[in-house]
Amino acid sequence: MHSRPGIRIPHMWLKDGRAIQDVVGNDYTLLDLTGNYDSSAIEAAFAKIGAPLEVIHLDEPHTRETLNASVLLLRPDLHIAWRNRGYPVSIADLARVVTGHGPGFQA
Repeated sequence: MHSRPGIRIPHMWLKDGRAIQDVVGNDYTLLDLTGNYDSSAIEAAFAKIGAPLEVIHLDEPHTRETLNASVLLLRPDLHIAWRNRGYPVSIADLARVVTGHGPGFQA
């Protein structure tokens, strides 16, 4: 099981018994699997271009380890747009590319 960008998020059960897909909404979703990721810069970048972003903070060590990522950015169709254990080089580029508002992105 993996979480490479471009694939649909794999089905996994969370600690509380919900499927990971059941916690994700209909907008772009930043899924924090540490429970304490500072998402303020990513939220600001999405707000600046007027793109909807839902942030979900969950402490999910098993899911984090299995997917080899602490943070996942999901498109509304549940495909993984970006994953990491930290922050992208350019948060503004990430928001623009993922939402189709511009070219160029450095992971």
